[in-house]
Amino acid sequence: MRTTQTRVNTTVSTCLFLTKSLTLMNENYYVDQKKKLMQVFNKTMDWFRPHLKELYGNEFADQVLREARTEYERLIPLIPFVGGSKVHMTEDLMESVRILAYLRVLKAHGKTMDECKEIIYRGMETRFAKYPRLILKLGGIRAFSKPFTRYLQRQAKVSQERRYPQGFVFEFVAGDRKEFDWGLDIYECGICKFYQEQNASEFMKLVCSIDYVLSDKLGYGLFRAETLAEGTGKCNPRVKKGGNTKWR
Repeated sequence: MRTTQTRVNTTVSTCLFLTKSLTLMNENYYVDQKKKLMQVFNKTMDWFRPHLKELYGNEFADQVLREARTEYERLIPLIPFVGGSKVHMTEDLMESVRILAYLRVLKAHGKTMDECKEIIYRGMETRFAKYPRLILKLGGIRAFSKPFTRYLQRQAKVSQERRYPQGFVFEFVAGDRKEFDWGLDIYECGICKFYQEQNASEFMKLVCSIDYVLSDKLGYGLFRAETLAEGTGKCNPRVKKGGNTKWR
């Protein structure tokens, strides 16, 4: 009896240890990658620098870029773990955090939402202009390949287990290949959750609209009838190969 109880206690202790270790590892996930994350952010500065200089001058551009970098560094420990590299939308979250750093600094310097939007859109255009056309074309083709859509279906099923409270929950929607090829019904968005925590929900519609820039560059149509950023029950992006993007 005592031996059995000892084994139970040992098993429980081991489980608790592993749980605590996993929690700590998740909490440090981004902090442990800080050097790499900052290197990625440094590249984004080249997207925005020419437009900031053109619109507001060298001094303002240098100040915004410097402050945005500092803000991003501050945000890194606050980014929630939503599954890491195993989750497709982790990179979407990371991109949104980088954008938030710029938006916060621009707002602090008195820029309006329209001014912020112009800078972000211009920066995204510069970003995609750096990619060879062949790479963008292949990216668009991949979006409609069977391996990729099957991957999204698996990701959707896993997301519904709600392993990560601050993460994404969505369903894959097969299209009729006439109106759209495939889509997602996103019921919980890790980006929306993070922006809410940061009292930055005012920027969500702008951040969501970056997807339209991406779809244009990859050569497929994107449209949404509703978005979580607008306070509806879900975000329902639909994509059509060779279609036209409908901005919302």
